[in-house]
Amino acid sequence: MRYRTVRVKFMRRVRVLYGLVAGFPFLAEGAAVAQYQPYLNAPPQQFSPAPAPVAVPSPAQVFAPRLTTAPAFDTPAPPAAAEQAPKSKPKVAAAPVKPGETALPTDPAPTFAPDTYALTLVAAERYTNIVMSGGWPEVANGLKPGSRGADVATLRQRLAIEGDLDPAFAMGDIWDDALTQAVKRFQRRMGLKQTAAVTGATLKAMNIPADVRARQLQASAQRIEAINFPFGERYVVVNIPSAVVEAVENDRVVHRYVAVVGDVKHRSPEVVTRVTTVNLNPTWTLPTSIIKNEVIPKMQKDPNYLSRMKIRILDSSG
Repeated sequence: MRYRTVRVKFMRRVRVLYGLVAGFPFLAEGAAVAQYQPYLNAPPQQFSPAPAPVAVPSPAQVFAPRLTTAPAFDTPAPPAAAEQAPKSKPKVAAAPVKPGETALPTDPAPTFAPDTYALTLVAAERYTNIVMSGGWPEVANGLKPGSRGADVATLRQRLAIEGDLDPAFAMGDIWDDALTQAVKRFQRRMGLKQTAAVTGATLKAMNIPADVRARQLQASAQRIEAINFPFGERYVVVNIPSAVVEAVENDRVVHRYVAVVGDVKHRSPEVVTRVTTVNLNPTWTLPTSIIKNEVIPKMQKDPNYLSRMKIRILDSSG
């Protein structure tokens, strides 16, 4: 079994933050908000007749609690039993991104830094403006270098609106090097392998609507604002949604590692604490709840599950 090691010297007397952007897959899949700086102040590109001017809400308005009130008109009576609409099926959680499609970020900017909150506010306002301008189009089919046609033209507009493609190259239905680099830039921001192919996790991330991205930024800003973290010269950040650990020194990421974190149903705890001990290659005793709820059902489906996962069962004598 392969193990990852860390430098004990670096880990001494450092602060560690777990889950600074928990529940924030947008920037978590990418990296730091700093990666968006080249595009934060740029106006959203228009590829249709410009809409009527609208008032852009301030950050205070964007993040203010929103209250819903009952409509002023009379509510119609519910339809008869025969006319009742069929019950919708419960929503199934989206499948996680396959490990083979992800890649560790290479940007030296930390995911969490003193200016992260301010940058997130600016990004949230910019994405709100994109939403007000009509959002971005959906890329209907998978594409790759060499593709051409209407879907390529849509892809160009999609990438230009978010800032990954220079607006000067936003028109056209032929795949060129500029489009290849734009797709790779998008994949790098999303924490995906830079294949330039718009398929799988890349296509899924690209088709997340702009309003969802804006709400994610708004929610993340609220979480970050509530964190009281005393930044120092050295600290460690565990980015739960992207399953990445960052060791930060002098405002730069000096090491990144893949982390093992919980899923949506089994969330990792969020804590701010101080590192006092470093245990290299530790053993882990499974909690009873995990054995009952996760391991045993998998053993019933796969008799080789324990050996495949390198899990040993020990009795009281060891």
